[in-house]
Amino acid sequence: MARLRKPTATFLVGAAFFGSTTVLSTSPAFAVCYTPGVATSFNVNFEGSYLGSSYWADAVSYAINQWNATRSQGTGVFIYRNESERYNTIRMESYADNWYGLYNGNGITFSAKLNIRTIGPAATDDRRWVTSTSSHEFGHALRMGDNPSTIYNSIMKHSRNRDVVYGPAGYDIGEVKRCN
Repeated sequence: MARLRKPTATFLVGAAFFGSTTVLSTSPAFAVCYTPGVATSFNVNFEGSYLGSSYWADAVSYAINQWNATRSQGTGVFIYRNESERYNTIRMESYADNWYGLYNGNGITFSAKLNIRTIGPAATDDRRWVTSTSSHEFGHALRMGDNPSTIYNSIMKHSRNRDVVYGPAGYDIGEVKRCN
């Protein structure tokens, strides 16, 4: 299947914190694979003053754990936090822009940004929203596109309930398998 070329994308994301969202079954796939993703296995470094705090870093780590839990379902996903990583980064700061999360990738490396200025006021539980935003941005690194045409829950939908969908759902597991 042809892959969509999309050099940079802006994503609004958020989520719920603690608890399991791993679904054991997969659903039919309808999304277009996203070429600026990097692979199913990669290192990532946490950057920015907010991610220096364990309060926020734990929320991003939880997103990583949610994705890594899908490996037992055949995705091959392994995301590892590595403080020496220079190319794949996730940064949390207060940006003047109106997005929650922003992914920029070239198919080899990526940077993801989380905007605490917009997440904070919008969230009912700010750590859940940070987890959901992180999960969504990692979804792009795993070659998943935005807003899939599906009736199923997906971390990649902008319309998802961010207090409930904060990690990969069954649909997302199927998409990672299909796109990688």
